[in-house]
Amino acid sequence: MNSPTSEKTMVIVDGYNYLYSTMKMNKISKIELEQLRNKLIEDLNQLARHRDWSVTVVFDSSNKGNVFLKNKAKNKVTVLFTKKGQSADNLAETLVYKNKGKRIFVVTSDYTHQRVTFGGGAFRMTTRQLKSQLKQLKREIRSRDIFSNKLNVPISKRIDKKVERKLDKIRKGKV
Repeated sequence: MNSPTSEKTMVIVDGYNYLYSTMKMNKISKIELEQLRNKLIEDLNQLARHRDWSVTVVFDSSNKGNVFLKNKAKNKVTVLFTKKGQSADNLAETLVYKNKGKRIFVVTSDYTHQRVTFGGGAFRMTTRQLKSQLKQLKREIRSRDIFSNKLNVPISKRIDKKVERKLDKIRKGKV
């Protein structure tokens, strides 16, 4: 049996809590909300892949308006929608208690919910901290892309023409 430190970090995100606390969402249409939800899932999927985390994002069914949507896995992220009458907080707490003993972080800005999940042995990650993790990951990916793009460009395109001519003369033995 694996010790808690050798197991994958599990992150449970209260999806709408994250979206509402990190974005300016006054009056938003169902289509825009669905786009934001999908973008969050996409971002969390990248984070799960690059950090090797097990990520579950929980959405309240009552908030999304599309009760017919089913729970699903989107690549590395498990997406759960609550049952009628159940809150995302309740579902996240259930997940924490089912996985007691594992290294679990619950992402929410709801203080009461944070305190209840602590009782199950989970750690708190604020929505601000998750947003910071996502920004940091994007910077890391960008810097890796810039580095790898430079390596894929021929040296003749990366150096000054004058230097290129001098190197060509050296190569041909005309120095």
